[in-house]
Amino acid sequence: MINKTIFLLLAVLFGSILFKKIYKQDLDNFDYLIQKCAKRYNVDPNLVKAVIKQESRFNPNARGKHGEVGLMQITFPVVKDWEKEKKRKLVSKGLLFSSEINIEIGTWYLGRALYQWRDNKDQVIFALAQYNAGRSRALNWAKKIKNKNVIDSIPFESTRIYIEKVLNYHSEFVRKSTLENTYRGTREQKN
Repeated sequence: MINKTIFLLLAVLFGSILFKKIYKQDLDNFDYLIQKCAKRYNVDPNLVKAVIKQESRFNPNARGKHGEVGLMQITFPVVKDWEKEKKRKLVSKGLLFSSEINIEIGTWYLGRALYQWRDNKDQVIFALAQYNAGRSRALNWAKKIKNKNVIDSIPFESTRIYIEKVLNYHSEFVRKSTLENTYRGTREQKN
């Protein structure tokens, strides 16, 4: 009986160590792509990484309830906007599961949202609200929220939780990051 208990404890301990090692590797697997796209679209790479963690937990095959796909949970309307602006066409919707394409489009969209909110003191919060709930909702909330705690004033609980988690992950990644932060503010948006 004691041998079985010791074996079970060792198996659990080994399993948790292995899980942490694999999970840590997953956290860093996409750093090169994140860095490249963040620099291209003038976005803090740690913010991109925080969005990926919240959206998909670094699972490139993730699928959302409303048709979102991939690491950054891209929607097809966002893809259409990207295709129109970039004058490129994705040959297949399946390409959205490609980490490179998904991070490219997601970072472009996040960068565009940050740029659109560049003159707002709560720029990052509204950009994340837009990323999560859409531009029209974020604009509507911004009109109604004046000199209040912005996050607490967002009427969608799921969006409030989303923003808080992304901001917490962002802080964590900034503390631990090996990513070079090339973010230069949002006055200039690279395309």
